[in-house]
Amino acid sequence: LAGQHQWPRIPQWNTVGVTARDGGFWVGQEPVFLSGMNWDAGIADQEPELARRLGINLVDSSLRGTMRPDGEWDLGEFNGRFGPYFERMEQAGFAVDALLGYNPPKWLVEATPGLARKGYGHYDNYVFEHPRAVTFRDELLDRLIPLAARHRSLFAIDLTNEPAYQQPSEIMLANYRTWLERKYGTVAALNQAWGTELDSFAEVTSYPSAVLDSTSPWKRAKVDFTQPGVRGAHYDWCAFNNERVSAYFRSLADRIRTHAPDVAIHVKVMMGLYFAGSTEPRGWKMDLSYHTFGIDPEAIAEFADLLGCDLSLTDQEHDEKTSRFAGSTPYVIDWLNAGMSADFLKSLAPDKPFYNSEFHAVEPVDATDIQASAKDHIETALWLASLHGMGGNLLWFWGRGNDGKVMGQARTWFKGSLLQQPWVLQGYCQTSLDLRRFVAPVRAFAQQPRPVRLLYAEPSAIQDVAYLDCLRDAYEALNFLGVPIGFVTEKQLAKGLSEEVKLVIVPNAQYVTDATVAALAAAHAQGVAVKMIGPALALEPTGGKRIPPAIPPDDTIPLGTPQDYHPVFDRWLETAQVPRELRAVDANGHPAWGIEVRTARLGDQRLAYLVNENRQPTTVRLQWAGAPRQLADWRTGQTLAQEITLQPRQVVFGAY
Repeated sequence: LAGQHQWPRIPQWNTVGVTARDGGFWVGQEPVFLSGMNWDAGIADQEPELARRLGINLVDSSLRGTMRPDGEWDLGEFNGRFGPYFERMEQAGFAVDALLGYNPPKWLVEATPGLARKGYGHYDNYVFEHPRAVTFRDELLDRLIPLAARHRSLFAIDLTNEPAYQQPSEIMLANYRTWLERKYGTVAALNQAWGTELDSFAEVTSYPSAVLDSTSPWKRAKVDFTQPGVRGAHYDWCAFNNERVSAYFRSLADRIRTHAPDVAIHVKVMMGLYFAGSTEPRGWKMDLSYHTFGIDPEAIAEFADLLGCDLSLTDQEHDEKTSRFAGSTPYVIDWLNAGMSADFLKSLAPDKPFYNSEFHAVEPVDATDIQASAKDHIETALWLASLHGMGGNLLWFWGRGNDGKVMGQARTWFKGSLLQQPWVLQGYCQTSLDLRRFVAPVRAFAQQPRPVRLLYAEPSAIQDVAYLDCLRDAYEALNFLGVPIGFVTEKQLAKGLSEEVKLVIVPNAQYVTDATVAALAAAHAQGVAVKMIGPALALEPTGGKRIPPAIPPDDTIPLGTPQDYHPVFDRWLETAQVPRELRAVDANGHPAWGIEVRTARLGDQRLAYLVNENRQPTTVRLQWAGAPRQLADWRTGQTLAQEITLQPRQVVFGAY
């Protein structure tokens, strides 16, 4: 795995003591790229030298303790298993990311009235607000975290896995009524907002999107927005749910930091679902977004140290069914899901690292169905994710038996799994080493100014899957225009835009706050171009029509396809004077569809990359701002001609 000898050296391997800052990971003053594989603890523990040879410098683990029925704390699992493991990982030079376990024991749940609630959260069958759950959590963390914090190999703690909280409980509903009373003051004000005729807040005993099946967070009641009061009730409950879940995570983080201030904290959020509109990743038709889960990445980004997520970037070449979720046309790779999520997170907190602790770059069928392309795919997936800001990952894989059959989530690394996919393994390991060599210039792309911002409006995401569709379509169209893409939330907009922002696009965001309308008007008055798609800004968060009407934009276009938006956005970028040093254009001189282009600066260096995300070879001409330049591809050692044919998945990365 030595690679090409003329490339930059691989930085030091020992990642014990790694820290997060300036948008990436560091060991001392040296930037590092973190990589490992889910469930790699066993092989790293048994054969650390082999793990290093496979490109691993980050391993996973768990962190648990419990209480016995006699009231005594049982930390034997930590003392006998996790503590010694942390010690061995320190000796091996690996950083450890630990998933925190703090669920009350079964006996305590059964013995405490009101604590049990099946399916209250994804993987959680208890009411987390219950006073006994709170005291158990606090006492456990006060005992467990100081023990764990003694180990320098403990790099990060994941607060929870794939969170989704949308089941009711008596405590939660009581808190919801208190929240409504605090927001509206009087039931008359609530009735006016919702269009209802309630006599008191006590009549609020449910919410529209309750889960139908406690065993699955996906099976929710359909919400009929035509019924009186439903829209307002749905929006307010989702807003309340976001606040209560964020407060829950923050309380955990605060407690941990009292004992382990140097350990990074993150939450493994299913970011792809956050942007799912009328179609979700499995192709299911959606009438209601997943914004019933209580997940607010903006609130999490305020207190977490890492922009944590569970994210897919899968091979699309052999997928005959093209879901709207994967883009408007058949691409060779699921770039839309990953790029959009990464750019959104980096727009929230550019100085925090984007960390994908469940990196779905391979699927169960890959070893048998796409043998020829699997290596190329995983290499491109790693480059794309990293160029959008991923500073570390744990690769998800699907276990197999000795006969090669998929075993689901089999925790047996070598039992027919990755060792039956040698080209996948080779591609992942070599590319991880490459990214370690080029970590500083790769990181530079995600740290560049983002002069174009898409408005992210949480009320619209809660209410309207058509808004999320338009948001995805707008991002897809922008991606092939040679400009870094950013997002701006309503909260960020209220604080004012930075000077780098020249263009704000409002993609069919009908449900927004009055403060957002005022902030857009102020930005427009200060010279920021404000462009709109569809009937934007027309409604209040609970559905009331806005009077006076929305601000007059510089330009408004009707709803359409990404291909409709593409030439319009190109014109908007020109009129807003958004700088673009390099574009890849087709034979007609228009930005080439399917070719992602970005430029960046790192000190005195000028950097650029191109990726062909189409399923077919695409010929483009490099169009430079000003005098033509020469782009040298560091990966191949070649200088590109001004006209070049890019193969599917081909990545060009270098300097000019």
